[in-house]
Amino acid sequence: MAGSAAVPSTTRCAICGNDNPASNAYCGQCGAQLNADSAAFAERVRAVIHAQLKDQNAFEIETTEKFFTRLMGWAKSYAVVVGSCIAILALTLAIWGITKFADVNIKLNDAEKKAEKLAASSENITARYNQLEKDFAQYEKLDQQVQVLQSKVTAISKRIGFTPSADLSPELEQNLNSVLAQFDVFLRSLDYSPGDERVTVSVVDSLGNNVSSTYSPTEHKIEITKKSAEQEGFLLVDFMPIALRRHESGSTSYLAVSDALSRYIPASFLGHAVSGWPVEYGPDRWPDAVDEANLNNAAQSLFKALWKLRGTIPSGILDRAALKGWAETQELYRDPHYQKLFVEQLVMELPQGERDRVRRFFSDRNILPK
Repeated sequence: MAGSAAVPSTTRCAICGNDNPASNAYCGQCGAQLNADSAAFAERVRAVIHAQLKDQNAFEIETTEKFFTRLMGWAKSYAVVVGSCIAILALTLAIWGITKFADVNIKLNDAEKKAEKLAASSENITARYNQLEKDFAQYEKLDQQVQVLQSKVTAISKRIGFTPSADLSPELEQNLNSVLAQFDVFLRSLDYSPGDERVTVSVVDSLGNNVSSTYSPTEHKIEITKKSAEQEGFLLVDFMPIALRRHESGSTSYLAVSDALSRYIPASFLGHAVSGWPVEYGPDRWPDAVDEANLNNAAQSLFKALWKLRGTIPSGILDRAALKGWAETQELYRDPHYQKLFVEQLVMELPQGERDRVRRFFSDRNILPK
């Protein structure tokens, strides 16, 4: 029809904007009614969506608030626990004198120094303990030696009898017994046995003719003044003829050797001179410079030579050779040249490397022929 308006071929959806064929009553895109009042319909849709969104936002906000509240509660509880631990630690450190970080370093340094001192102290204690163990072992050996010496004292007490007297105190008797026991051990260490003859010792105030001691070979009896008995080693000089078991009927040369050994062996045992006679000589002068008034020239020359030789040969070697030379030549005690035979035997008992030198030494002193 002429002059009438053209009918639109499509209808735009007011909700989603989709173009739909004009014959459609609903939107093919979102399903909204096409021929309803688009503005009113759109407003209702918006209202519904807004209400839904409002409820959703409220839910989300409420959920978030509850979660945050719960989280804060946990945080506060954790803070209380942690804070308590920190407070206890701070209080403990304060008690230890630690109030700042620098104090921690100071305390650590002090602790390290104390640890070093403790380690050093521990090492010192360990060293002292080890030393004590060594000392204890030495004490055990010393105790064994003391027991051996006591047994020697007991043994020699059976061979040496002291006549009771007012001049023999218990202390003096004990000292004399002790030195005789040690001398007995000394002789045996040189492979020489002093024998088992029983000897009686009498300590008196004085003897006639200004004599310090006397010895009776037939009775095996020694008389010695108290003053002489109190002097170190004095009794040993009178004991030596008994230990040597000398023959009183021997030749003059034999008795001279016996007298020389009776001076030399006790002196070697003590390490200094023992005269054993009224005229006393100091160790600094004996036996090189002073003559022994009670010895003949042969005896005097021999014991001086032995003492001089002792400075060039270990005393143990020389003493053993002298006593061995004496023991090996006892059957020759009547020989008028006994001293020469004795010295020759002494030389043979020495190490081979020393023999020529020692033989020349005795020759130079006219004890052996050149």
